[in-house]
Amino acid sequence: MENFDTKWIEMLEYRFSNLIVPLDQPILLSNSYSLQEYQLTHKFSSSSNAFLGNDLEGNRHHIKVVHCKCYDHLKENFQWIQNLQKSKEAWKIVEVQDLFEVYDEDSWLLIIVSEFIECLSLEELSQIMKIENIYSYLPKEASIYLYLYLLDIIQASQSQNICLKSIFPDSVLVIRELPTKSRSVIYTSNYSYSVKISVTTKHSLECGKSKLDKIYPDEKINKTLAGELWGLGLCLYSLAGIKDLSELPVLRDLENNEKYENLEIRFEDPALESLLFSSFNGIDNAPFDNKIIQIWKGLWLNDWNLLNNCTFKDLDGLHSGLLFESPHARFRSLKKILLISDEDDHSAEVAYYLNSYKLLPIFLQRCIKYDWKESSQLMNAVFKILQDKAGENNEYLIEIGVLEILDVAMKLSLENRDILYDFINRFTYSNTLTPLQIVWESGLNDFALGGARKNIRIDLNFIKSTMSFFGPNSIEFIANCQKIAELPEFNVIQALVEVPYYFKLEKEDSLLEILAESIINGIKNQPDSAYDILKASIFILEELLCLPMTLQYFQLIGQCNTHFNNEFIMLLGKHPMLVNCLTCSQALCVSCSNSPKHIDHKKNYLLYQSPHSRCNCEEIHDFAPNDISQFKLPTYYSGIQFIDSKGTLYEEKKENIFYADSELTIMTTKPLIIRNELEIGTVSYFEIRVHKAGKYENISIGFEGLDVFYCGKNGNVTIKDKPVMKGPRYGSWDTVGIGMTHQNKIYITYNGLIIPEFIDVQPVHQIFAKVSIKNGAQIELKVRNWMFKPDENISPSRLYSDQLVNKSKHVLEIITNQVRKACKGNSKDKMNIGLRERLLKLLDSLNLIDLKQKALKKGKKFWPF
Repeated sequence: MENFDTKWIEMLEYRFSNLIVPLDQPILLSNSYSLQEYQLTHKFSSSSNAFLGNDLEGNRHHIKVVHCKCYDHLKENFQWIQNLQKSKEAWKIVEVQDLFEVYDEDSWLLIIVSEFIECLSLEELSQIMKIENIYSYLPKEASIYLYLYLLDIIQASQSQNICLKSIFPDSVLVIRELPTKSRSVIYTSNYSYSVKISVTTKHSLECGKSKLDKIYPDEKINKTLAGELWGLGLCLYSLAGIKDLSELPVLRDLENNEKYENLEIRFEDPALESLLFSSFNGIDNAPFDNKIIQIWKGLWLNDWNLLNNCTFKDLDGLHSGLLFESPHARFRSLKKILLISDEDDHSAEVAYYLNSYKLLPIFLQRCIKYDWKESSQLMNAVFKILQDKAGENNEYLIEIGVLEILDVAMKLSLENRDILYDFINRFTYSNTLTPLQIVWESGLNDFALGGARKNIRIDLNFIKSTMSFFGPNSIEFIANCQKIAELPEFNVIQALVEVPYYFKLEKEDSLLEILAESIINGIKNQPDSAYDILKASIFILEELLCLPMTLQYFQLIGQCNTHFNNEFIMLLGKHPMLVNCLTCSQALCVSCSNSPKHIDHKKNYLLYQSPHSRCNCEEIHDFAPNDISQFKLPTYYSGIQFIDSKGTLYEEKKENIFYADSELTIMTTKPLIIRNELEIGTVSYFEIRVHKAGKYENISIGFEGLDVFYCGKNGNVTIKDKPVMKGPRYGSWDTVGIGMTHQNKIYITYNGLIIPEFIDVQPVHQIFAKVSIKNGAQIELKVRNWMFKPDENISPSRLYSDQLVNKSKHVLEIITNQVRKACKGNSKDKMNIGLRERLLKLLDSLNLIDLKQKALKKGKKFWPF
């Protein structure tokens, strides 16, 4: 608002340069009673009877020369002005310092000498702001405060049965003062702007037609409350309207709907629109007690009592306040909205209203900046309002700031987190892990498991539902939960099943240790759950030992593993890269989603915590397999250097970690491209590991030189800022990469798997690795030791790692012993037979002949204790 002070000076200069014209010759006027003389020096271009002049002492005055119809009319106006001067302080009327008549050429002239004020009438202010296009310097609340200011004057004058006939844009003057405790229309840190009323216009004195006559009310209501409200509406429109007042049609001749069409305002504000339009209905029905007026006054006067009685039916008035520039008014509106949602249990109505007017982004930004120290209990109301949106459009919610308000909420000492946890559970469905990373960073482990509290059960229930999805922390966290929360072993194994396989691989030693212990203790402590324990354990080992290379193989060749003729491979583990065809309501792999049937359908990637585990396509596609050799990765020169957007130079280290509080870009200082004579393989590739995706997942990875980037917040792959392909959205704890083959095809990877779609680009000689991060994001830039490890010799006949199989043998032996004994105890049981068949397929795939033979031997007894 400080810029308005500067603009005010400029507007005054414009007024004196363009709207006030010097007279060719000064005109002298004399008061024969007081012997005072006035010399008129300038006239106003907007009026034929308004002048500037000086008295004998050189004091400046505003002087009106009013032609009266007759002497009686002159006396009537003389008396009218004198009477109003008695209330000049209360009604903010411009002081009249001299008043006398002159008889000139058969007509009576009333000379009105007023104090000189550096001011702008609303008519002038509106005109200049339109011409100079500076409406942005005047906040919406200025028009509302003006309305309230003038409405109070109307109410005070009406209480004495007086119609001022002066609440119009050419008679309401805006003045600048030093800050005072009295009410003002506009506030800045240096000044306050209030109004004064001139009661000496042609319209007020009924002495001719004003320049704005066509927008004035009909003469029938001119001296009534309806006429006052009409003028009030014009004053409101002068600051809030889109058109200049001179551009408006003859309003009194229009039907109501035609008036509304012509009185379009600059703000989407239903409360302001309602009161503006009601001003022109020609009815003596003042809105003095209107609920909107009470809300606006509460915001204007900082009076919480005026807001106290609001209900969800009064959201229009609070809508206005939410969009004020004044922080105090914004946050009072926000607080009342939250109270209506929480205490009155109208969160659904509030959510509907905010969505209807597209206010959710603004609402969230106000919540982010709100001081929650004294109102932390109201945070639950925020998530009540957001509840129905969670899981619908996570990308949109992240874009408008949900992660940031979640971060704020997790740092508050909320007594009861059930609503917050319910929102998080909904929000994390088919979403990145960024929300849960924020939860983790808030100290979840210490908070939820650190001691007895009133609502510890709610916290533990939330942990049980989410503990598999804390990225690389999940394995140890599950073990910690088992010890402190005394989870049954079967629950522990089920939680391990849910951990995405690449996080299992990252913590494979801990996983195998916990799994072995849980199998032994689980069968001992929960014999009735032995079958389920063994089945889940076999699934974990299938996923750990066979799934990664299986998925990698089929992603590399660009074909669907569920169409493969090996039943074991078809049913193997959960596919972490599925596409949801929204048209067909079907989960598909990327290859099948690009088949003729689905190619033009609307689709999105299914992310974490989705219930879908494999491609459901029933068609057989004749896709030519990709040549795996094109993905052979380059070996770069040593000593790669990076430079960030601040000009800081970094030497390559084992872990190249970068953090951006606001915004940062990182590039390699030299081209990152390695070509070979055979012209096969990938010429450039690098990855990032996202430690923290920040508050808006503003991360992109790509090649400078090609201008191609893969963006985290929406999954778009762009060339010169134009989307050309869609990949999975990525966030905290994800690893993504981008590469270019010798054939100038761009591809991307997601958590070690290639997306089998390619973008053709024009060849360039120099490309640089480039990463952009914002808003609290932290990444590790990897130019070697990548998660994506394509193996040219990979094949369906050998989809496992010998090293990992050797590490897992101990657990495989435990399972083999227990399954063998189970079949001995009940050899005809179909469930036990099925369990053994599943184990045998796994052992056969791993070429573990000795364990397979052991599984087929007869055991001595049923479940051991």
